[in-house]
Amino acid sequence: TRKNFLACAFWNATLRTDSAGRVTAQFKAPDNLTRFRVIAVAHTAKQQFGSGESGFNINKPLMVEPSLPRFANIGDEITLRALVHNQSKRAGEVRVELALDDRAVSSDSTESPTNPPLTPPRRGTNDNAPLPSPEGLGVGSTKSKTVALAPGASGYVEFPVRFTEAGSAKWTWCAKFVDPADGDFTDAVESTLVVGYPQPLLRETHLARNDGGSLDLLKDVNPQLLEGRGAIHVRVANTRLVELSEGVAHLLHYPYGCVEQTSSSLLPWVVLNDFPDVLPPNKTGGLNRDRALQTGFARLTMMQDAGGGLSYWPGGKAELWASAYGGFVLALADARELPVPPNLLSRVLDYLKTSLKGLETVRGDEALNVRCFATLTLAVAGHPEPGYHEVLFRKRDELSAESRALLALAILQADGPKEMAAQLLDAKPAVRGDLENWFGCTERETAIRLAALSLLRPKDAEVDKVVAELMHNQKGGRWATTQGNAWALFALTEYARNVETAAASDTKSKVIFNGTEQPVSLSATQRVADLEFALQSNSPPRLQLDNTGSGKLYTTVTVETRATTAELPRQDRGFSVARRYELLGADGKLREFKEAHVGDTVVVTLTVEAHQASAYVAVDDALPAVFEEVNPAFKSQHTQADAALQDWFSDHTEIHADRVQFFRDHLPAGRYTITHLARVRVQGEATAPGAKVEEMYHPERFGFSGTEHVSTRATEH
Repeated sequence: TRKNFLACAFWNATLRTDSAGRVTAQFKAPDNLTRFRVIAVAHTAKQQFGSGESGFNINKPLMVEPSLPRFANIGDEITLRALVHNQSKRAGEVRVELALDDRAVSSDSTESPTNPPLTPPRRGTNDNAPLPSPEGLGVGSTKSKTVALAPGASGYVEFPVRFTEAGSAKWTWCAKFVDPADGDFTDAVESTLVVGYPQPLLRETHLARNDGGSLDLLKDVNPQLLEGRGAIHVRVANTRLVELSEGVAHLLHYPYGCVEQTSSSLLPWVVLNDFPDVLPPNKTGGLNRDRALQTGFARLTMMQDAGGGLSYWPGGKAELWASAYGGFVLALADARELPVPPNLLSRVLDYLKTSLKGLETVRGDEALNVRCFATLTLAVAGHPEPGYHEVLFRKRDELSAESRALLALAILQADGPKEMAAQLLDAKPAVRGDLENWFGCTERETAIRLAALSLLRPKDAEVDKVVAELMHNQKGGRWATTQGNAWALFALTEYARNVETAAASDTKSKVIFNGTEQPVSLSATQRVADLEFALQSNSPPRLQLDNTGSGKLYTTVTVETRATTAELPRQDRGFSVARRYELLGADGKLREFKEAHVGDTVVVTLTVEAHQASAYVAVDDALPAVFEEVNPAFKSQHTQADAALQDWFSDHTEIHADRVQFFRDHLPAGRYTITHLARVRVQGEATAPGAKVEEMYHPERFGFSGTEHVSTRATEH
């Protein structure tokens, strides 16, 4: 079964020629049946360069080529097509078999069940011996169809399916001549497809403490969520740090990739090195520390400009705040001996030092705040600047509470005068920082103050008061923004390291779900237990925690369900957004989206209305499974509608398999039009999830276009 498909079959940049100027390389070809280009670039020690290009084909006498959507959602009905190529010299009927897993069911009664199943032969064995099912293939149905092919001809078969379960679908396609006399050629291909949901995830998280006895874990959960289909996740711990779990998950899974989010998503892997239990359970293999660090460092490198600073988006111009925050996370990682690219951090530090020049003339808290932050980053990186600490301290009457806390933390990280830090933290500032603009929030200010106090006076009663204030600002187990979650995570791990030094106590308890008990034992080495229960909506569930020991237990209960209907209405919470689909004709004219066929170009128009001036706005337009986005950066995808794409200016745009995203750093109040292009990829009936507009650092301000139904047909011949 062919399943190893690679865009680049081989790469080696260390080859050396022999004395005759020749080089030989060998590699195992992937399973692609295609033409590969071979490109060679050579150079000598004298800086002479040359290049050459060739190619080769890989094919088989009989080939099956699946044509699938790039993704799908539950409820979509898609016609899967497979192209069959007969490169042999014999004519005959070819039988194509599709083995589905449990993510989809056949919706075509004309398909013929195969008996026995058609499977490709194993090398060196009896051709009639069946192969075992591919690893991971769920229980599903097997269907087949036949197509008559002349020598050198191609044809296709179609299998309509309906998607019923979310997850990664894995199917096998097999092709073989019906009559063995026509040839014993075979081909088999494994295809994978991610199946998601057209509805957003409904999620609630509740924190509770159990000092002894029995505790009802679902008493505060919205009853509507318990009526849906989903899961209940329970974390039981003997450490308060488990209350960070939801905030950590928010950082790891936030959907945008600017410098702030890239740095914030790295932070849990960095600061939780000593507290690995707080990280979400890695059940799917998707969360991997080494991979996450490598990916995050690589993306930050893409944001570094020629001067060494970091830009907000890849390829942009460096900004001081972006460089200070990204550098702060890199410095924390480097201090913990994580594999930070050395040039990445050193160049950011050089940029920050250069940006601090002329500090004596800088006025106003907004400009001084980011420079206080820059001194903190330099101090954490082991390159403190005491002279700049003195300059900023003299300007303390111009500093807000957050700016003072940043400067105090920088002084303490540099082992500077504690009296100076105490004066910054204890005096009431005359300046109030603007917590509504940019990345500011109350939680960030409180967290920075907590981190500074934990270093200055770890045993002071005020430290516990600030912890209580920070935890009080949690809603649903986390804080509202990435900045709130990131700084709370940093501050509370600093608090745990400097204040909560006592080992966690041994505890015994049991979790009872609908009458079934599961024992939970915790200790200093096993501080967190994770449990999961299926929510089937058959009857109201019952879930309780019995603390049978003497220690304190902290619980996090997360309920995740989906709405029972795929149709969701429009919403206006600070933004209004409407979406319109139109077809682009061969004459360049637009027409109503009716009778769309595979291959048609679709013009997608989003009308966005911002009711007030906003900063860092994300527009996320999810595609139906029958579409694929057209990338205008590719010359081969230019169309007559290209001029319409200039209505909207984006600071950054990202194209994904299932959506396209537009970002604006600053968006004045007003009405805007965004136009992008898609192409009809497959035939079927699909739900188009709604388009969403969101102010990233004030997520309560958003707009939703509502879901809609999309129908497409096969290409007319």
